Amino acid sequence: MVLLITLTQTAFAIIAVLLLYFCLKKTKRDPRYPPGPKSIPLLGNVLQLGKDPFGKLQKWAEKYGPIFSLKMGTQDTIVISDPKLVKELYSDINSTGRAANAVTNYFGNGYGIVQAQDHVWESQRRFTLRKLRDVGVLKSSIEGFIMEETATLVNFFNEHVGKPIPGIRLYNGPVVTALWRTISGESIDWVALEKPAMLKGVESLVDSLNKTASSGLFFASFLRHIAPGFFGWTDWVNSVNNFLF
Repeated sequence: MVLLITLTQTAFAIIAVLLLYFCLKKTKRDPRYPPGPKSIPLLGNVLQLGKDPFGKLQKWAEKYGPIFSLKMGTQDTIVISDPKLVKELYSDINSTGRAANAVTNYFGNGYGIVQAQDHVWESQRRFTLRKLRDVGVLKSSIEGFIMEETATLVNFFNEHVGKPIPGIRLYNGPVVTALWRTISGESIDWVALEKPAMLKGVESLVDSLNKTASSGLFFASFLRHIAPGFFGWTDWVNSVNNFLF
């Protein structure tokens, strides 16, 4: 019995040491990468972003320069804050690579203009632009739709003078309506008391996607196997399924 306990303790100790070594190795910065903030095992720099990720990234850019590196979960990430460098990067076909991400892959399975890469991205981008032109995008015909939704938004402001209005989703209605009307020819009454199904679906997608980002799931996909409900995976799956099917 004593021997069995000793062997068990030894096995646990070895596993713990190996896990510690793995975590420390994963948090060690690749010498080829630019400087950046220190990270913690598994979560990387996600917790450091806090409630104002954009503001935190700006502070890091001031400290480390226009190019710095960090870890989003277990994924190495390079941040570029110089517009000229961003333009130069996007002019190179090699920058179209997309990291494997369970959250975005569930929506498009690696296809579409968001997740596709390499020659697949090039062909789908050309196809998308061609079809958008066919339905009126980039043409003067879409201007009428935009002006109508702008007028509706202005009327909405006038009707709510002196009253509190929800600012977070305020512009979802006119933007989604203009795009949907351009593509399908159907209009959405986004100011109605009962929100249209299309608008509800889009808002649900955005909310659930934001939850995966704030919980860290977007950057550490393995968390969906630990507590899918807590980290927002369940909400994301339901939102995608309801929107697509």
